Amino acid sequence: MAAEIPDGAVIVARAILNSSLWTMRPVDRCVAMTCICLCNFTDRKWFDGEKEIVIHRGQFVRGRKEFAKAAGVTEQALRTA
Repeated sequence: MAAEIPDGAVIVARAILNSSLWTMRPVDRCVAMTCICLCNFTDRKWFDGEKEIVIHRGQFVRGRKEFAKAAGVTEQALRTA
């Protein structure tokens, strides 16, 4: 029986070791991987305070402070990355 992963999973291929992502500065790599992990895998609706907006597959909505916290970096490091 397969184990369930409540929030889904991200599969990383070994080829990442030969990609430009792997040769980035560690903070940049951390920000890039956080983007990959946070983006939607299906379309979802989001309420912006006035109307519902569809956030498509591959997109996500995060504020700068919230994203920096999720990535474990400072806001300045996030802006630089």
